[in-house]
Amino acid sequence: MPLPDFEATGDLPIGVHRANLQEVLERFGAASGPRRVVTGHLVHVYELAQSTKHVQRLIIFGSYVTAKPEPNESPEEFIAAWQLKRDGSKRGIVEVVP
Repeated sequence: MPLPDFEATGDLPIGVHRANLQEVLERFGAASGPRRVVTGHLVHVYELAQSTKHVQRLIIFGSYVTAKPEPNESPEEFIAAWQLKRDGSKRGIVEVVP
């Protein structure tokens, strides 16, 4: 099933839209230099995850899956999103460092 068109806001319609990696790369991967860099990271993470043979889903969200020419979440914004619980409160997270 092809990915839906963007809404007037530049976002995908509400919902979870299924696509294979090639569809994601064609739709979101090459519009700008920064977008290509993020896409390279995405492909790397995807390939690492697939190599474990234990990944069932990979969810991609944020400005990467919009019509914005350059994804613009900062690492701090990304981390803040993962701390937010359904009830609006926040939880602690762990960052694994080398």
